[in-house]
Amino acid sequence: MVEHVQPIPERIAVPAARSAAVRPSLGARLVDWSLREALLFPIVALFLATMVSNLPRELWSDSWFAIFGGHEILHHGLPGQDDLAIWSQGREWVDQQWLGQLALYGLYAAGGVKLALLGHAAAVGSAFVLALAFARRRGGSLRSICWLALPTIFLLGWGSWNARAQSFAFALFVVLIWLLVADARTPSRRVWFVLPLLVLWANVHGSVVTGVLLVVAAGLTYAFERRGEPLRRWLPRATLLCTAPIACLFASPYASSLPGYYRSVLVGSGFRDYIMEWRPTSLDFPTAPFYLLAFLAVWLIGRRSDRLTRFEQVLLVVTIFMGLQTTRMVVWFALAALMVMPVVLDGVLKPNTSAARLPLLSRALIVVSITATVAVVAAIAAKPSSWFERSYPPAALAACVL
Repeated sequence: MVEHVQPIPERIAVPAARSAAVRPSLGARLVDWSLREALLFPIVALFLATMVSNLPRELWSDSWFAIFGGHEILHHGLPGQDDLAIWSQGREWVDQQWLGQLALYGLYAAGGVKLALLGHAAAVGSAFVLALAFARRRGGSLRSICWLALPTIFLLGWGSWNARAQSFAFALFVVLIWLLVADARTPSRRVWFVLPLLVLWANVHGSVVTGVLLVVAAGLTYAFERRGEPLRRWLPRATLLCTAPIACLFASPYASSLPGYYRSVLVGSGFRDYIMEWRPTSLDFPTAPFYLLAFLAVWLIGRRSDRLTRFEQVLLVVTIFMGLQTTRMVVWFALAALMVMPVVLDGVLKPNTSAARLPLLSRALIVVSITATVAVVAAIAAKPSSWFERSYPPAALAACVL
């Protein structure tokens, strides 16, 4: 007897084969994505070309100090006393940003000043690109993102003018905000990635205090929003969000000395008397975009607070206050504003219903932007090291050569 085999129904087999046949390739999906995001290409190109072209102006004394600090760490271990400065010779030295210095020196050892400065540009540029990516993922339109990106480019370029350990902290800040904002909308276990991120940041640069403050603010906001629920549902998570980041602050080889270090730097230090970037942010030409964004943020919160979570509102207010307190904090607000404000700005702008898709224009924007960026970066990378060092006094340069 021949066994009867039931044929596969055509309505099941055919669609499966058809779907496999028409599924677009990775290249096609990449092209389609590029055409949708075409307006972001000139924005990124403008930022990268501007920053790379100004690299000689970003080689300051802090740059050489960070490079030399990394050299000393690699050859003599972590310092315990200051053997470099004259006034503080022999006194206890807490090299909190030792890992950032080591990274900058690694670039210098591999390719000289040129590679160190290009690495600095890549670190800051990655933070800017990540901020744009989050703004799109958050739902911001290309129009709003481009409008907000212009003052951000100015503030980020002006606020990161110095190649130093802080250069590596900007991308850490953006990733931290990404995790916190996503968790504020849909709580998940992914938020706990902020803890290893803070541990890394705590050894890269002292701006980790900003990250710790924002994670604690996220924990307090989480607790406030759930205050009417049973304690067992939210108290353990809120408590851990408020306490664990503080412990991460001291995850360093200098753990026992860091309380005194942060107290001396943040409370009653004399930096404001000698260092301009530690002074309160006064209104002038370089800081005008900060005040513009700050007033816009406050106005948008008042008009369309429904488009922001409570944590996002806290994030903007806290970073505005920090920016007003000291000039060096302006850059954190600029990045936060670029990440969360576009979706709110969309709520007050009239819909652009007349805009038609122009594939040829989009392709032209992409090609011109990529070509110009590659050309500028290649031209700068081809420059001799002396071109990058031209803004530095020759005598001081000779004294700093390792």
